[in-house]
Amino acid sequence: MGINQIEKNPTYIALVGGIATITGINNVSRLLGVWDGHGMYLVAFIAFIIFGMALAHFVAGPQKKISLIVCAYTGIVVGVITDVSLDFFLRHYDRNLFPFEIVMWWIFAPIPLLVGMLIVQQQTNTKIAIKETKKDT
Repeated sequence: MGINQIEKNPTYIALVGGIATITGINNVSRLLGVWDGHGMYLVAFIAFIIFGMALAHFVAGPQKKISLIVCAYTGIVVGVITDVSLDFFLRHYDRNLFPFEIVMWWIFAPIPLLVGMLIVQQQTNTKIAIKETKKDT
């Protein structure tokens, strides 16, 4: 699968991004030593903002927004299952909130995803305004 194919069908980014974001949140939190505390939520907020920025790069219309959000949420489900499997089989650690974690991330994700998408939208609007200003002068 080449870059052109990904650009034509950004649902790959949404799906893989959801998986990578969830898996990354827990592993980066462990590396930083904040996995057991509230620091994990700061790591998660930053990760979802970055994920939102990546999604916004590919959003073209309302249909794409809906399909990307569905794929992102599917990626979150697969990411939680992947992360729980890694913990269980590699670290021999049982996560007792497994099915509820999916709902927890679904509730947590929209605000930072939206913030990330709005950051990219604002940057895009600023670049367009600068180009139009340069054309007028």
